Parts: sequence; C-alpha cells; structure tokens
Amino acid sequence: MWPADRYGLIWRGVALDSGVTEREIREAVRRHTLIPVGRGVYVTRESLGPDPGQALRDRYRLRCVAAAVGTARDCGNVLSHESAAAVLGLGTLRPDLTSIHLTNGRSNGGHRRPHRVIHSGGLRDDEVVEVNGLAVTSISRTAVDVALSVPDFPRALSVMDSALRLGADRGVLLAELARPRRGVARARRALRHADGRSDNPGESWGGHR
Repeated sequence: MWPADRYGLIWRGVALDSGVTEREIREAVRRHTLIPVGRGVYVTRESLGPDPGQALRDRYRLRCVAAAVGTARDCGNVLSHESAAAVLGLGTLRPDLTSIHLTNGRSNGGHRRPHRVIHSGGLRDDEVVEVNGLAVTSISRTAVDVALSVPDFPRALSVMDSALRLGADRGVLLAELARPRRGVARARRALRHADGRSDNPGESWGGHR
C-alpha cells in the first residue's frame, strides 16, 4: 500500500499522488503503522528493529537518510558526526540521537537549529564517500569529528575502536588529529588506546577501565 523509495522512505507527496489519502496517512501515524522520520516523510513500523533500543537507532538512521535525501535537493551539505556514524555503521557509545549533523564544506556558515546542526569546515575529496547514493563523511573523518565533539573519553574511545574495526588506517586518523583544536588531546589519547578488536562500543570502554 505504501509507496516506499529505495531507502524505505515514504514521502507524503508521493503517497498522495499514488492515491493514498490524507486521512489514511493520519490514521496510520496515529496507529504507529507509519513512523515519522522527517517533515512529510515516514517509514513503516516493520522497517525498525524489534527491540526498543534498536528501533530507536534505526529511526535515527532513517531520519538522517531522509535529511540527506532532502539536502541533496538543495544546499548539498554532507552527513557528518553521529549522523554519518549511523549511516556508516560506526559504533558509538551513548550516541546523541536527537540532532541530525551535516557539514557544509566551507570555513563559515555553521549554525544550530532545533534537531539539526550544520557544521562549518572544509572537506577534502577523500573525506567524503557515497553510501547508497548519499554523501557522507568517510569513516576516518567521521571518527575524528565524533571523538573531538563528545564530552568524555569512553565515547571517544568507542568510536576510534569502531573505526579501526571497520578498516580505518591508524596513520590517517593520527594525521587528522595533528592540528591543535578543542578536544584533540582526548581524541589522541583515545586513538592510542584503541585496537579495533572490541565487538561493540560498551566492550570498548569495559576493556580499558
């Protein structure tokens, strides 16, 4: 019944054009058959994980995908930070699932809105990858961005461990952390302790306490 795109997203306009009525959409949302993941964008409940924690993470990932699809139509921002981590499958400890993060590729123009953060900062060609047609910061760039932005060592360690597990080069990560900036000492320490052999973010921290 629901016309989904390649990502499993159901766009309100497309659904209405296919013959679905406004009333049917409202009723499906009320019954939690459809779950909103953006303004005028939904997914089916079956597309989310069976347990509450996984369902929350899946919903956040799909919110990020919906934002990336919408962004590709206008300003060309790239998914980054926790949002890129969600799309890349990069494990994070206690991730912030409230805001969608994008980087604009420029030295200025960053700003924060409710539930959306636009980061300023240049992006080299090798720092942007394509995932199912979506522009996302690379594993290395994402791990560095997250490690620099989180408030504590355990979360920085978990993302570095995960990046190494997914094939990131330690030398590339170290080079990205060469420049002095806020949070870099903690991120460098996390990289020194990271080994990539932890199976999940909780194990990353548990093995270093």
